[in-house]
Amino acid sequence: MNNINSDQSLVVIDATKGFTSKGTFGKAFGEQDSLPIDETFRRLEDFIDVNSRVLTTRCLVRSVYPAGKFIEDPKSPLYHLCVKDSDDLEDAIRIKGQWYTVQKSENDTTTERSFTDWLNNEITQRGKRGFIVTGSTLTTCISLTAMRMRQVLDDANKEKTDIIAPLNLIGSRASHAKKMDGGKSRIDRVIEEMRDRRIRVINALN
Repeated sequence: MNNINSDQSLVVIDATKGFTSKGTFGKAFGEQDSLPIDETFRRLEDFIDVNSRVLTTRCLVRSVYPAGKFIEDPKSPLYHLCVKDSDDLEDAIRIKGQWYTVQKSENDTTTERSFTDWLNNEITQRGKRGFIVTGSTLTTCISLTAMRMRQVLDDANKEKTDIIAPLNLIGSRASHAKKMDGGKSRIDRVIEEMRDRRIRVINALN
Protein backbone atom coordinates (compact mmCIF):
# COMPACT_ATOMS: atom_id res chain seq x y z
CA MET A 1 0.00 0.00 0.00
CA ASN A 2 1.36 3.42 -0.96
CA ASN A 3 0.18 5.93 1.60
CA ILE A 4 0.77 9.64 0.98
CA ASN A 5 1.80 11.55 4.08
CA SER A 6 3.25 14.82 5.30
CA ASP A 7 6.72 13.26 5.59
CA GLN A 8 6.97 13.43 1.80
CA SER A 9 7.77 16.28 -0.58
CA LEU A 10 6.50 16.48 -4.14
CA VAL A 11 8.69 17.26 -7.14
CA VAL A 12 6.96 18.12 -10.45
CA ILE A 13 9.25 18.34 -13.47
CA ASP A 14 8.33 19.90 -16.83
CA ALA A 15 4.56 19.85 -16.57
CA THR A 16 4.51 22.41 -19.35
CA LYS A 17 2.88 22.82 -22.73
CA GLY A 18 6.07 22.04 -24.66
CA PHE A 19 5.85 18.34 -23.77
CA THR A 20 2.17 17.96 -24.72
CA SER A 21 0.42 17.33 -28.00
CA LYS A 22 -0.23 21.08 -28.27
CA GLY A 23 3.41 22.09 -27.87
CA THR A 24 6.73 21.28 -29.48
CA PHE A 25 6.46 17.55 -28.74
CA GLY A 26 3.22 17.44 -30.72
CA LYS A 27 4.85 19.24 -33.62
CA ALA A 28 7.98 17.09 -33.54
CA PHE A 29 6.58 13.63 -32.85
CA GLY A 30 2.92 13.91 -33.77
CA GLU A 31 -0.13 14.49 -31.63
CA GLN A 32 -0.85 10.79 -31.10
CA ASP A 33 2.62 10.07 -29.71
CA SER A 34 2.28 12.87 -27.14
CA LEU A 35 -1.30 12.23 -26.01
CA PRO A 36 -0.22 9.95 -23.12
CA ILE A 37 1.64 12.92 -21.64
CA ASP A 38 -1.52 15.04 -21.88
CA GLU A 39 -3.43 12.33 -20.02
CA THR A 40 -0.70 12.06 -17.40
CA PHE A 41 -0.84 15.78 -16.73
CA ARG A 42 -4.60 15.57 -16.16
CA ARG A 43 -4.07 12.80 -13.60
CA LEU A 44 -1.23 14.75 -11.99
CA GLU A 45 -3.39 17.85 -11.68
CA ASP A 46 -6.15 15.85 -9.96
CA PHE A 47 -3.60 14.16 -7.69
CA ILE A 48 -2.19 17.50 -6.55
CA ASP A 49 -5.65 18.94 -5.94
CA VAL A 50 -6.71 15.96 -3.83
CA ASN A 51 -3.48 15.77 -1.81
CA SER A 52 -2.57 19.46 -1.50
CA ARG A 53 -3.23 19.53 2.25
CA VAL A 54 -0.89 16.58 2.83
CA LEU A 55 1.87 17.39 0.33
CA THR A 56 2.52 20.80 1.80
CA THR A 57 6.03 21.20 0.36
CA ARG A 58 6.20 21.13 -3.40
CA CYS A 59 8.92 21.91 -5.91
CA LEU A 60 8.03 22.93 -9.47
CA VAL A 61 10.77 22.52 -12.07
CA ARG A 62 10.60 24.17 -15.49
CA SER A 63 13.12 23.65 -18.28
CA VAL A 64 14.27 26.64 -20.27
CA TYR A 65 16.62 25.42 -22.99
CA PRO A 66 18.79 27.37 -25.41
CA ALA A 67 17.77 27.03 -29.05
CA GLY A 68 19.42 24.01 -30.62
CA LYS A 69 19.93 22.24 -27.30
CA PHE A 70 18.83 18.83 -28.62
CA ILE A 71 19.13 19.09 -32.38
CA GLU A 72 21.25 21.19 -34.75
CA ASP A 73 18.67 21.56 -37.53
CA PRO A 74 16.88 24.94 -37.15
CA LYS A 75 14.02 23.59 -39.28
CA SER A 76 13.17 20.91 -36.71
CA PRO A 77 10.55 21.81 -34.10
CA LEU A 78 12.87 20.34 -31.43
CA TYR A 79 15.37 23.10 -32.18
CA HIS A 80 12.98 25.45 -30.36
CA LEU A 81 11.92 23.17 -27.48
CA CYS A 82 11.17 25.24 -24.36
CA VAL A 83 13.17 28.26 -25.47
CA LYS A 84 12.89 31.46 -23.48
CA ASP A 85 9.60 33.39 -23.83
CA SER A 86 7.94 30.62 -25.92
CA ASP A 87 4.47 29.28 -25.19
CA ASP A 88 6.12 25.90 -24.54
CA LEU A 89 6.80 27.25 -21.04
CA GLU A 90 3.12 27.67 -20.17
CA ASP A 91 2.04 25.45 -17.27
CA ALA A 92 0.06 22.42 -18.40
CA ILE A 93 -1.43 21.92 -14.93
CA ARG A 94 -3.05 24.32 -12.48
CA ILE A 95 -0.49 25.77 -10.10
CA LYS A 96 -2.15 26.79 -6.84
CA GLY A 97 -0.74 27.55 -3.43
CA GLN A 98 2.90 27.83 -2.50
CA TRP A 99 5.60 26.17 -4.59
CA TYR A 100 9.36 26.34 -4.57
CA THR A 101 10.31 26.92 -8.21
CA VAL A 102 13.45 25.89 -10.07
CA GLN A 103 14.51 26.71 -13.63
CA LYS A 104 16.85 24.21 -15.25
CA SER A 105 18.80 24.06 -18.49
CA GLU A 106 19.82 20.38 -18.37
CA ASN A 107 17.84 17.14 -18.17
CA ASP A 108 19.18 16.43 -14.68
CA THR A 109 17.60 18.88 -12.24
CA THR A 110 20.36 18.36 -9.67
CA THR A 111 22.69 20.35 -11.92
CA GLU A 112 20.86 23.39 -10.50
CA ARG A 113 22.18 24.53 -7.13
CA SER A 114 18.77 25.94 -6.22
CA PHE A 115 17.33 22.43 -6.46
CA THR A 116 19.98 20.68 -4.38
CA ASP A 117 19.70 23.45 -1.78
CA TRP A 118 15.95 22.77 -1.59
CA LEU A 119 16.55 19.02 -1.44
CA ASN A 120 18.95 19.35 1.47
CA ASN A 121 16.67 21.80 3.27
CA GLU A 122 13.73 19.41 3.05
CA ILE A 123 15.82 16.77 4.80
CA THR A 124 17.70 18.83 7.37
CA GLN A 125 15.16 21.52 8.27
CA ARG A 126 11.82 19.90 7.54
CA GLY A 127 12.75 16.32 8.33
CA LYS A 128 11.19 14.87 5.20
CA ARG A 129 11.63 11.13 4.78
CA GLY A 130 10.66 10.80 1.15
CA PHE A 131 10.23 12.47 -2.22
CA ILE A 132 7.62 11.81 -4.89
CA VAL A 133 9.00 12.62 -8.34
CA THR A 134 6.48 13.25 -11.13
CA GLY A 135 6.06 15.14 -14.42
CA SER A 136 7.71 14.56 -17.79
CA THR A 137 9.42 12.63 -19.22
CA LEU A 138 10.29 9.27 -17.69
CA THR A 139 13.10 8.36 -20.08
CA THR A 140 15.02 11.61 -19.66
CA CYS A 141 14.43 14.30 -17.03
CA ILE A 142 12.52 12.17 -14.52
CA SER A 143 14.83 9.16 -14.49
CA LEU A 144 18.05 11.19 -14.60
CA THR A 145 16.88 13.50 -11.82
CA ALA A 146 15.59 10.71 -9.57
CA MET A 147 18.77 8.64 -9.90
CA ARG A 148 20.97 11.62 -9.23
CA MET A 149 18.78 12.57 -6.24
CA ARG A 150 19.46 9.10 -4.88
CA GLN A 151 23.19 9.70 -5.13
CA VAL A 152 22.95 13.13 -3.49
CA LEU A 153 20.96 11.70 -0.59
CA ASP A 154 23.30 8.73 -0.19
CA ASP A 155 26.28 11.08 -0.10
CA ALA A 156 24.54 12.92 2.74
CA ASN A 157 24.07 9.63 4.65
CA LYS A 158 20.34 9.64 3.89
CA GLU A 159 20.21 6.16 2.37
CA LYS A 160 16.82 5.46 3.98
CA THR A 161 15.17 8.53 2.45
CA ASP A 162 12.63 7.21 -0.03
CA ILE A 163 12.35 8.34 -3.66
CA ILE A 164 9.08 7.28 -5.27
CA ALA A 165 8.40 7.42 -9.01
CA PRO A 166 4.68 6.70 -9.64
CA LEU A 167 4.23 5.72 -13.28
CA ASN A 168 0.64 6.98 -13.51
CA LEU A 169 1.91 10.50 -12.76
CA ILE A 170 4.93 10.47 -15.07
CA GLY A 171 4.54 11.23 -18.76
CA SER A 172 6.12 9.28 -21.62
CA ARG A 173 5.57 9.31 -25.34
CA ALA A 174 3.54 6.39 -26.70
CA SER A 175 6.43 5.25 -28.91
CA HIS A 176 8.62 4.69 -25.85
CA ALA A 177 6.28 1.92 -24.68
CA LYS A 178 6.78 -0.14 -27.85
CA LYS A 179 8.73 -3.35 -27.41
CA MET A 180 12.15 -3.52 -29.05
CA ASP A 181 14.63 -6.31 -29.59
CA GLY A 182 14.70 -8.47 -26.48
CA GLY A 183 11.03 -7.86 -25.77
CA LYS A 184 11.55 -4.72 -23.70
CA SER A 185 10.56 -1.15 -24.39
CA ARG A 186 12.62 1.94 -23.71
CA ILE A 187 10.40 2.52 -20.69
CA ASP A 188 11.02 -1.02 -19.41
CA ARG A 189 14.77 -0.52 -19.60
CA VAL A 190 14.66 2.82 -17.81
CA ILE A 191 12.50 1.37 -15.05
CA GLU A 192 14.98 -1.46 -14.54
CA GLU A 193 17.84 1.02 -14.26
CA MET A 194 15.94 3.20 -11.80
CA ARG A 195 15.12 0.23 -9.59
CA ASP A 196 18.75 -0.88 -9.71
CA ARG A 197 19.61 2.58 -8.37
CA ARG A 198 17.09 2.11 -5.51
CA ILE A 199 14.31 4.33 -6.86
CA ARG A 200 10.94 2.95 -5.80
CA VAL A 201 9.12 2.78 -9.12
CA ILE A 202 5.47 1.95 -8.58
CA ASN A 203 2.48 1.69 -10.88
CA ALA A 204 0.29 4.30 -9.24
CA LEU A 205 -0.35 6.79 -6.49
CA ASN A 206 -3.95 7.91 -6.16
